[in-house]
Amino acid sequence: MIMSNNPYREIHDFTVYTLLPAASAFVRETFQRYVDHDEALDVITKEDDTPASYADRECERIMHDLIEAQYPQHGIIGEEFGAYNAGADYVWVLDPVDGTKEFLEKKPGYFCTLIALLHKGKPVLGIIHDPMAYISWVGLEGQQSIKTTMRKNPATTIEKAHLACTDLSMFTGTPYEKTAQALSEECRHLHSGTNGNGFGHVATCIVDIVYECGLKLHDIAPLIPVIKTYGSYAYDLEGNNLLEHIFDPQKDIDKNFSILAGCNENLTKSVLQRFL
Repeated sequence: MIMSNNPYREIHDFTVYTLLPAASAFVRETFQRYVDHDEALDVITKEDDTPASYADRECERIMHDLIEAQYPQHGIIGEEFGAYNAGADYVWVLDPVDGTKEFLEKKPGYFCTLIALLHKGKPVLGIIHDPMAYISWVGLEGQQSIKTTMRKNPATTIEKAHLACTDLSMFTGTPYEKTAQALSEECRHLHSGTNGNGFGHVATCIVDIVYECGLKLHDIAPLIPVIKTYGSYAYDLEGNNLLEHIFDPQKDIDKNFSILAGCNENLTKSVLQRFL
């Protein structure tokens, strides 16, 4: 429940009822044309060796234009077009298609749209949206906590746990490589290729733990309000509580972040100790 006196209510309503539907419809329709007719998507390879398509760029442009028209004083940081007015008190953080690789492989359910709003660096609004399944996980500062589970018995030990990680190769060459691999072998099941959706799944206890590293601001900022609102837990792999983290949009745009999120506090902390 959103309290009537919540200062972010109006922004929440704009995001949920205007911004997100426009982005979602575009991604969904573009994907369907791509699948049905092999529509060319003008794919380029960025400096970090990841792909970006017309879908990524145009979806971000749509969201940028809507935000600028509604809130011209706000800043915007997007994965595709970088920073605009990043020193503003309110800064939107956008990842139009999180999981472009899976999008291009025509795998519905494996990509999503991520939206966050920072207020003086604090993530006060976050959305993880699966456009193909019409599913959204929404987090808002000041919203009544939602504790929900899609499973009767979420795991309390790593041997029984369902873990998620978009790609274990993100840990290659990092101090966390051996631990990440060991956890994947010890758990009951490892879900791969989840991208941002994995964090929606951990918020609702569909999976027990998600762990990733090498994330950018547009990857991580939208996750924090969702995880917090759903009563789950999130730390970076150095042990810092991400639910209390304040970002610096101007300095953090090129920074790499790590995250371990879980729906059970004791299990989350015990897994975290493995990385420390």
